[in-house]
Amino acid sequence: MLQALVDLANKQGDAPALFAPGRKTLDRAALIEALQIEIKWMRSFGLGRGKRVAVVAPPGVETAIALLATASNGVCVPLNPAATGDECFRFMQEGRV
Repeated sequence: MLQALVDLANKQGDAPALFAPGRKTLDRAALIEALQIEIKWMRSFGLGRGKRVAVVAPPGVETAIALLATASNGVCVPLNPAATGDECFRFMQEGRV
């Protein structure tokens, strides 16, 4: 997934990638830079190919980046931030996180 995004950024790095109300639009080149930083951070903790990572976060640009970086680096298991602790625990067990 990351390579496909990198290829798009190489062709049109200044094209819009992420929009959010009240926030500056993130272009493709900036998105790739943010993803690479997140992936490097995850790998520093041993999280990479084949590793499952649960992500619980409210909607927003940072969450979109976290989900894309996690999915590009391993297996992303997004959890609903409105879920109860018991529900999250069950989802994590089902997702083998």
